[in-house]
Amino acid sequence: MVLNSRNKLAELYEWNSNPIEGKILEDYKLKLDVTLSYNETNMKNKSFESQLFEMIKEIKADIANIKVEIAEMKADITVLKGFHNI
Repeated sequence: MVLNSRNKLAELYEWNSNPIEGKILEDYKLKLDVTLSYNETNMKNKSFESQLFEMIKEIKADIANIKVEIAEMKADITVLKGFHNI
């Protein structure tokens, strides 16, 4: 299943009577077109809400990994700058 328009997101899901699409756009200032996809074969036995929360956890983990990689790159750059100044 692929949702590729913000109107479809707003039509399908609501959170506390507010369209989730509006919450995403207000809180996270995402682009107007949001693409949300998931692999149905891996998640077919779970409720859709559980699937969404699982995807959010995976995205947060990916972001955390990217932050670690960036920190490591910054450390490497600092070391390289130190060698350059020798």
